[in-house]
Amino acid sequence: MEFKIIWSDEAIADLEGIWSYIAQDDPSAARHMARGMLDHVGILTSFPFIGPRYPRGTTGTLREIVFRSYHILYDVGEEALSVEILHIWQAPAMGHPSRMRWSTEDLIVRTRGASL
Repeated sequence: MEFKIIWSDEAIADLEGIWSYIAQDDPSAARHMARGMLDHVGILTSFPFIGPRYPRGTTGTLREIVFRSYHILYDVGEEALSVEILHIWQAPAMGHPSRMRWSTEDLIVRTRGASL
């Protein structure tokens, strides 16, 4: 039983932004990274529960997988047999926490429209 992958508008914009940033210096590397990320997300069709819950220790349906330094936030819809890719963000470099685009609370609010 395969799950369908659905990309949210926000996740598409995130991926395009990442691709665009990398392509400024190396279009080939940008294509390679985007293809690798799409292939990595593809595993969710067969293994939607492979990523840990997000944030860790919770019981909700949000989960996360990591590709290189990018975190991919997704929601598993068991009844609909779907996985919705919600956001992609790059982990901050060591010692540079200001590089993280959103806090955990921001991501949950952005993806669910509710506060913690």
